[in-house]
Amino acid sequence: MKVQFGIGFMSFIGFTIVETLIRQVEFHIIHAKTLFLFSLADMDKLKVYFNNLFNVIITPNSEVLVI
Repeated sequence: MKVQFGIGFMSFIGFTIVETLIRQVEFHIIHAKTLFLFSLADMDKLKVYFNNLFNVIITPNSEVLVI
């Protein structure tokens, strides 16, 4: 499967579910030089948002520092 990412296409390898400080998150694995992507759609689904003034992710129950 190929995924369009910017102006190019990347190969989709698979996915994994990771327990994070927010909750379980499904990550899709592709061939790219990117640590990870956390999209606005994913944030909406998890009911969290990023406060860029303080570099924290705000969840319904806590704040998670982003380093």
